Amino acid sequence: MSGQLLLVHDFPPMGGGIARWMGELARRSTPGSLVVSTGQYPGSEEADRLLRSPIDRLPVPATRLRTLQGTWRWSRRVETLARRLSPDFIWCGNLKPAAYPARWTRMRTGIPYGIFLHGGDLLILRRQSERSMVKRRTARGLLQSASVLVANSSWTAALCRAVLEQLGIAEKDRVRTVPLGADPGVFHPGIDSSEVRRRYGLEHRRWLLSVVRVT
Repeated sequence: MSGQLLLVHDFPPMGGGIARWMGELARRSTPGSLVVSTGQYPGSEEADRLLRSPIDRLPVPATRLRTLQGTWRWSRRVETLARRLSPDFIWCGNLKPAAYPARWTRMRTGIPYGIFLHGGDLLILRRQSERSMVKRRTARGLLQSASVLVANSSWTAALCRAVLEQLGIAEKDRVRTVPLGADPGVFHPGIDSSEVRRRYGLEHRRWLLSVVRVT
């Protein structure tokens, strides 16, 4: 296999913005170029059939991947996948817990990995690093071993650089910004809003719509 592995905790049919993003990566990747590693979740069999990429699910609930036992089993599984598939690169859908098996596998196989970073995770990491030397050392090891750190916005990238500086890690141009995209088939200008206005009693009234994770 001359492709990549994607290690994810948040993945369809789990809800949330990160799960949607990782699901779109699996849905739109060239067939045979990506294998996803994640845990079990109710309704996962049906969701997996809608994706183009193979989904390797551990016999562990996704909610347990954050536990010590779950992380250990995931690390061993990813190492086995890496030795069998020989991927060029490993992607982590978020820092924790996905970076743990990625770093474990890099130390044993030499396969590099990168991490998709999200603002909420970085804010938690910054707070934890200020309070705990153990968490600080752990975060430093996970981030320093990554070949690339992908932020989902300019704000997240700036926060990432601040956290790296706090941890004493030289950036060396490893932080890249890849803004979240939107499906133009769903989100596009020119949609008739008259039905929505009637439904919610908004005719001839001023209204404000606030959205997230759309662009």
